[in-house]
Amino acid sequence: MFITKFKAVYVCALALCLASAACSGPNQELRDFWKGTKGYYYEYLNTPVMLTLQDTSEHSDYTLRLGAAMSAVDEELRQLCRVMDDSDRGVDNEWVMSTLRRFPWLAGLAVLDGDGFVLARVPQYSLKDFQPDQLFEEDPKQRRTNLRAFALDGALGPEIYIGKPVYIADELRAMIVAHFDMRALLDHRREAAAMVIATPEVILWQGIYDLSETPIPMTDWKAKVKSEVFGAVSNERGRFYWCFTYFANLPIIYAIEESGDFTRSPEQIELLDSAGAFAAPNINLTPSAVTAPPDQPDQADGDDYAGEALEE
Repeated sequence: MFITKFKAVYVCALALCLASAACSGPNQELRDFWKGTKGYYYEYLNTPVMLTLQDTSEHSDYTLRLGAAMSAVDEELRQLCRVMDDSDRGVDNEWVMSTLRRFPWLAGLAVLDGDGFVLARVPQYSLKDFQPDQLFEEDPKQRRTNLRAFALDGALGPEIYIGKPVYIADELRAMIVAHFDMRALLDHRREAAAMVIATPEVILWQGIYDLSETPIPMTDWKAKVKSEVFGAVSNERGRFYWCFTYFANLPIIYAIEESGDFTRSPEQIELLDSAGAFAAPNINLTPSAVTAPPDQPDQADGDDYAGEALEE
């Protein structure tokens, strides 16, 4: 209420100032009045942001550890989002090769038509079943052209899918898809392997812990991310500090031990030694390498393997 009234007073004062200038011309009194009014504006209505480069405030050890660990993973995911968000400008062999080189932890890339039919996929086969169906479900909380992501658990571990929908007019013509296993990413960022990483529905990586002893699997993460951005969860053994960021429209939760006595599981780190099996193999891509899988009709067309689906 105060700000609303102040805005009204400010506008009236400004109008009076301009009227005075029109009648009597610029003078020292007018300049002083304007200077004072501008000072109130910046003090109450549009306070400039000030960056303190010499912040000496103390931060807890666990928040610093979590920040350092999650930044390594979060930056990779953000970079992938940028690449995927621009993918609707055109997808060809060069784009596929550069994307797989930039993100060697990806399990694969694919282009699907508006009905979910695979137009092209690299590699053609993978250890896990390719199940991108949920990408075709619109999220009512965002624009339908925005990136979409979800995580799916399975016998061989969780898989994350991210898709860029391509619309022409009101018709969904294509979905450009990337997918990966979080373990393959952590193999390239082992400084982050001590964290627990999850979505509200799927544990992506249990860190170095016996997960059953932690409060992570017993927490209602769907409710947490609706009302909080960070916080702590606990059980009789101790506490975990957590925060989350968005990967497309999918919340990714990062948690690290704050205090307590949780059983370590060194075998978890050893699992990362075999994580490369979940990433796409090194492929020398040629036009014939980027084609529809052999068990489906070939709808790819050389370098422009997405066909008309990507044409504006």
